[in-house]
Amino acid sequence: MNNAIRSILFMLSLCITSTGVVQAAECKFAHNSVDKITKTRVVITKWVQLTHWFREERREMTAFVSAGNDDGDQTLRIRIEYVRDVATAAKKESGGSAMSIPQGTELMIAMSDGSLVKLPASLGIVGSTDYVESMSDWLVTKAEIDYHLDAAVAAELMAQSAKAIRVVTDNGHYDVRIHKSNVDDIRRAIECVQ
Repeated sequence: MNNAIRSILFMLSLCITSTGVVQAAECKFAHNSVDKITKTRVVITKWVQLTHWFREERREMTAFVSAGNDDGDQTLRIRIEYVRDVATAAKKESGGSAMSIPQGTELMIAMSDGSLVKLPASLGIVGSTDYVESMSDWLVTKAEIDYHLDAAVAAELMAQSAKAIRVVTDNGHYDVRIHKSNVDDIRRAIECVQ
Protein backbone atom coordinates (compact mmCIF):
# COMPACT_ATOMS: atom_id res chain seq x y z
CA MET A 1 0.00 0.00 0.00
CA ASN A 2 2.84 2.36 0.85
CA ASN A 3 4.47 1.81 -2.58
CA ALA A 4 1.15 2.51 -4.33
CA ILE A 5 0.81 5.85 -2.54
CA ARG A 6 4.41 6.73 -3.38
CA SER A 7 3.80 5.89 -7.03
CA ILE A 8 0.69 8.07 -7.13
CA LEU A 9 2.49 10.95 -5.43
CA PHE A 10 5.43 10.58 -7.79
CA MET A 11 3.14 10.64 -10.85
CA LEU A 12 1.25 13.64 -9.47
CA SER A 13 4.46 15.60 -8.85
CA LEU A 14 5.70 14.66 -12.34
CA CYS A 15 2.46 16.00 -13.86
CA ILE A 16 2.69 19.25 -11.90
CA THR A 17 6.34 19.71 -12.84
CA SER A 18 5.76 19.03 -16.53
CA THR A 19 2.80 21.44 -16.57
CA GLY A 20 5.01 24.19 -15.14
CA VAL A 21 7.68 23.44 -17.76
CA VAL A 22 5.12 23.67 -20.57
CA GLN A 23 3.79 26.99 -19.24
CA ALA A 24 7.31 28.36 -18.84
CA ALA A 25 8.16 27.24 -22.39
CA GLU A 26 5.31 29.39 -23.75
CA CYS A 27 6.84 32.50 -22.18
CA LYS A 28 9.43 34.22 -24.33
CA PHE A 29 11.43 36.97 -22.65
CA ALA A 30 13.24 39.95 -24.12
CA HIS A 31 14.78 40.51 -20.68
CA ASN A 32 14.96 38.18 -17.67
CA SER A 33 17.47 38.91 -14.92
CA VAL A 34 18.06 39.21 -11.20
CA ASP A 35 19.98 42.25 -9.93
CA LYS A 36 23.21 41.07 -8.26
CA ILE A 37 23.03 43.63 -5.47
CA THR A 38 19.32 44.07 -4.69
CA LYS A 39 18.28 40.55 -5.78
CA THR A 40 15.23 42.04 -7.53
CA ARG A 41 13.90 40.22 -10.59
CA VAL A 42 13.26 42.15 -13.80
CA VAL A 43 11.40 40.45 -16.66
CA ILE A 44 9.98 41.76 -19.92
CA THR A 45 8.23 39.50 -22.42
CA LYS A 46 8.95 39.66 -26.14
CA TRP A 47 6.56 41.65 -28.31
CA VAL A 48 3.60 39.71 -29.71
CA GLN A 49 1.53 41.14 -32.56
CA LEU A 50 -2.17 41.54 -31.66
CA THR A 51 -3.33 42.27 -35.19
CA HIS A 52 -3.19 39.96 -38.19
CA TRP A 53 0.07 40.17 -40.17
CA PHE A 54 -1.90 41.09 -43.31
CA ARG A 55 -2.92 44.43 -41.76
CA GLU A 56 0.67 45.60 -42.23
CA GLU A 57 0.46 44.82 -45.94
CA ARG A 58 -2.78 46.83 -46.22
CA ARG A 59 -1.15 49.82 -44.46
CA GLU A 60 -3.33 49.89 -41.39
CA MET A 61 -2.85 50.10 -37.64
CA THR A 62 -0.67 47.36 -36.19
CA ALA A 63 -0.41 46.72 -32.45
CA PHE A 64 1.94 44.64 -30.31
CA VAL A 65 1.81 43.67 -26.62
CA SER A 66 4.43 42.89 -24.01
CA ALA A 67 4.38 42.78 -20.22
CA GLY A 68 7.00 43.66 -17.64
CA ASN A 69 7.66 43.16 -13.95
CA ASP A 70 10.35 45.13 -12.14
CA ASP A 71 10.39 43.77 -8.58
CA GLY A 72 6.60 43.70 -8.34
CA ASP A 73 5.95 46.88 -10.36
CA GLN A 74 4.01 45.45 -13.31
CA THR A 75 3.32 47.10 -16.64
CA LEU A 76 1.42 46.21 -19.79
CA ARG A 77 3.35 47.51 -22.76
CA ILE A 78 1.68 48.47 -26.03
CA ARG A 79 3.48 49.34 -29.26
CA ILE A 80 1.45 50.75 -32.10
CA GLU A 81 2.51 51.40 -35.67
CA TYR A 82 0.29 53.28 -38.08
CA VAL A 83 1.27 53.41 -41.75
CA ARG A 84 -0.44 55.78 -44.18
CA ASP A 85 0.36 57.65 -47.36
CA VAL A 86 1.72 61.20 -47.19
CA ALA A 87 -1.44 62.73 -48.72
CA THR A 88 -3.68 61.14 -46.06
CA ALA A 89 -1.28 62.17 -43.31
CA ALA A 90 -1.26 65.78 -44.56
CA LYS A 91 -5.05 65.92 -44.31
CA LYS A 92 -5.05 64.59 -40.74
CA GLU A 93 -2.06 66.34 -39.23
CA SER A 94 0.11 69.26 -40.16
CA GLY A 95 3.65 68.26 -40.97
CA GLY A 96 3.22 64.60 -40.01
CA SER A 97 3.67 65.31 -36.31
CA ALA A 98 3.98 62.37 -33.92
CA MET A 99 1.33 61.33 -31.42
CA SER A 100 1.64 62.38 -27.80
CA ILE A 101 0.31 60.40 -24.84
CA PRO A 102 0.37 62.26 -21.51
CA GLN A 103 1.07 60.44 -18.24
CA GLY A 104 -2.13 59.00 -16.76
CA THR A 105 -3.94 58.81 -20.11
CA GLU A 106 -5.97 55.60 -20.16
CA LEU A 107 -5.60 52.54 -22.33
CA MET A 108 -9.03 50.95 -22.80
CA ILE A 109 -9.34 47.21 -23.32
CA ALA A 110 -12.67 45.75 -24.47
CA MET A 111 -13.07 42.28 -22.95
CA SER A 112 -14.99 39.30 -24.34
CA ASP A 113 -17.81 39.67 -21.77
CA GLY A 114 -18.45 43.27 -22.86
CA SER A 115 -16.67 44.88 -19.90
CA LEU A 116 -14.07 47.62 -20.29
CA VAL A 117 -10.73 47.58 -18.46
CA LYS A 118 -8.77 50.84 -18.15
CA LEU A 119 -5.06 51.28 -17.37
CA PRO A 120 -3.20 54.58 -16.85
CA ALA A 121 -0.05 55.41 -18.83
CA SER A 122 2.96 55.16 -16.48
CA LEU A 123 4.83 58.02 -18.17
CA GLY A 124 4.06 60.54 -20.87
CA ILE A 125 5.55 59.72 -24.27
CA VAL A 126 5.86 61.26 -27.70
CA GLY A 127 5.94 58.83 -30.61
CA SER A 128 7.84 59.32 -33.83
CA THR A 129 6.75 59.77 -37.43
CA ASP A 130 9.15 58.90 -40.23
CA TYR A 131 9.07 57.92 -43.87
CA VAL A 132 8.91 54.19 -44.59
CA GLU A 133 12.40 53.20 -45.78
CA SER A 134 11.36 51.44 -48.97
CA MET A 135 8.62 53.92 -49.96
CA SER A 136 9.11 57.67 -49.77
CA ASP A 137 5.39 58.44 -50.14
CA TRP A 138 4.40 56.52 -46.97
CA LEU A 139 4.74 57.60 -43.34
CA VAL A 140 4.84 55.39 -40.26
CA THR A 141 3.97 56.66 -36.79
CA LYS A 142 5.28 54.54 -33.92
CA ALA A 143 4.87 54.71 -30.16
CA GLU A 144 5.64 52.43 -27.22
CA ILE A 145 3.65 53.03 -24.05
CA ASP A 146 3.87 51.40 -20.61
CA TYR A 147 0.62 51.21 -18.64
CA HIS A 148 0.60 50.61 -14.89
CA LEU A 149 -0.87 47.22 -13.98
CA ASP A 150 -2.09 46.66 -10.41
CA ALA A 151 -3.04 43.22 -9.04
CA ALA A 152 -6.81 43.71 -9.41
CA VAL A 153 -6.59 44.78 -13.06
CA ALA A 154 -4.07 42.01 -13.83
CA ALA A 155 -6.57 39.48 -12.44
CA GLU A 156 -9.34 40.96 -14.61
CA LEU A 157 -7.19 40.74 -17.73
CA MET A 158 -6.11 37.17 -16.96
CA ALA A 159 -9.70 35.99 -16.42
CA GLN A 160 -10.80 36.25 -20.07
CA SER A 161 -9.93 37.23 -23.62
CA ALA A 162 -9.57 40.76 -24.99
CA LYS A 163 -11.35 41.86 -28.18
CA ALA A 164 -9.99 45.34 -28.88
CA ILE A 165 -7.86 48.15 -27.48
CA ARG A 166 -8.12 51.93 -27.66
CA VAL A 167 -4.93 53.93 -27.25
CA VAL A 168 -5.96 57.45 -26.21
CA THR A 169 -3.68 60.32 -27.25
CA ASP A 170 -3.71 64.05 -26.53
CA ASN A 171 -5.67 64.72 -29.72
CA GLY A 172 -7.81 61.63 -30.28
CA HIS A 173 -7.40 57.87 -30.15
CA TYR A 174 -6.28 54.81 -32.10
CA ASP A 175 -8.58 51.76 -32.09
CA VAL A 176 -7.21 48.30 -32.75
CA ARG A 177 -9.35 45.20 -33.14
CA ILE A 178 -7.44 42.17 -31.88
CA HIS A 179 -7.24 39.30 -34.37
CA LYS A 180 -9.17 36.17 -33.35
CA SER A 181 -5.96 34.13 -33.09
CA ASN A 182 -4.47 36.68 -30.67
CA VAL A 183 -7.35 37.29 -28.21
CA ASP A 184 -5.47 35.51 -25.39
CA ASP A 185 -2.08 37.20 -25.95
CA ILE A 186 -2.61 39.97 -23.38
CA ARG A 187 -3.58 37.35 -20.77
CA ARG A 188 -0.55 35.18 -21.63
CA ALA A 189 1.87 38.11 -21.45
CA ILE A 190 0.63 39.07 -17.97
CA GLU A 191 0.77 35.44 -16.75
CA CYS A 192 4.42 35.26 -17.84
CA VAL A 193 5.47 38.09 -15.52
CA GLN A 194 3.47 37.07 -12.42
